[in-house]
Amino acid sequence: MRTLILKIKGIALLYLMLAVACNSGSRGDRTVDSIEEMNDSMAQRTDSAVNELDDSTFAKKAADAGLTEVAVGMLAQEKSTNETIKEFGKMMVTDHTKANDELKAIAKQKNIMLPTKPGEEHAQHISMLSAKSGNDFDKSFSEMMVQDHEEVYKLFEDAATSLSDVQLKDFAAKTLPVLEKHLREAKTLPAK
Repeated sequence: MRTLILKIKGIALLYLMLAVACNSGSRGDRTVDSIEEMNDSMAQRTDSAVNELDDSTFAKKAADAGLTEVAVGMLAQEKSTNETIKEFGKMMVTDHTKANDELKAIAKQKNIMLPTKPGEEHAQHISMLSAKSGNDFDKSFSEMMVQDHEEVYKLFEDAATSLSDVQLKDFAAKTLPVLEKHLREAKTLPAK
């Protein structure tokens, strides 16, 4: 919704600047150049506003990802026949439960309501994964762990530099090395 409002404001501002430029009596070339400069400037401002990560959004996305990793980690311990994958699953449960608990405590102080179960997209991934077994499970789990940790690492990296809330920003920065370790180890999981 916020993105839509920013785009509408940007379009309205563009039309206003275009009207002013057309009525200013400038020569055609200068007007076109001015409009292009204004478009570039507006696009940069709109892009930076759209890319801003607010505290509440980060907390909710981080909680969703953490809940997902715990659920998938439990599945790995239950369904995999590969000891490396089972151990990785155990690490997911342990590390993400710890991070989830810390995030819950911070969110409670900030009156941010966090999800209590994985979101719809993650729930579908969990469901798809739980329907697999044997090598199919191991392969899908390994691929999912790399993809999920690449995405969550980027989320936490952005949060560590752009959040306004110091506690959440510190939480993101403190969690990054753990996520980096998970990503590095996920890339070495057997995918056969």
